[in-house]
Amino acid sequence: MVPQRFFGLFAFLILPIVAACSIERPSLEEKTPRYDVRQAVVIAKGDIPPALIEGVDRRVEDAIQATVRQEPLPRVVLTIEIQEVEKQIGQKRDRNSAIVTARATAVENGMQVALITFRVFQYGSLEMADEGLAEEIAARIRSIFDLQRPSITRQQPQQLQAPAVSIDGAPLPSATTSNPGMATPPPDVSAAACVPGIGQDCPQQNP
Repeated sequence: MVPQRFFGLFAFLILPIVAACSIERPSLEEKTPRYDVRQAVVIAKGDIPPALIEGVDRRVEDAIQATVRQEPLPRVVLTIEIQEVEKQIGQKRDRNSAIVTARATAVENGMQVALITFRVFQYGSLEMADEGLAEEIAARIRSIFDLQRPSITRQQPQQLQAPAVSIDGAPLPSATTSNPGMATPPPDVSAAACVPGIGQDCPQQNP
């Protein structure tokens, strides 16, 4: 009797939990508000490196331009404030960090609709600290506001062709400059190669 009562009580307690877990819940994307970011402004105090400010502004602007919304969303403008920057921290002094606040303001009425504060870390040399922190901050902004990372397109370098020159250094005539569509015939070198008196009959030239 005891085992049957035990299993009955166990089933009575576990069934509501199983039923609750089986209910479909909204995804994280549905819970998080999404916005159509139209513009971003990066601000900071005077002690923040200008290279860091410019790096964040450039990366976020590129992400905004690369993002295409398939459905209408509330339009906002971002204000990204770099509040604090620390370099060469930690025991090995190989970490750099920044504290950032991002505000989203509605375009329609100017009301603040989102406020997020976060901290990013970057590992690397002091010379690359500003570029590394700029990429970490921009990556967090892209993740929070669902912005696309712009694709990197590499341009093939143009191949430069040196002009053709003769043995004595004089430039050779081009087929396109003398008569377009017709190749320049090779020069007649038979007369120059003929030397009288060594067993060759040189052609007579008309006076």
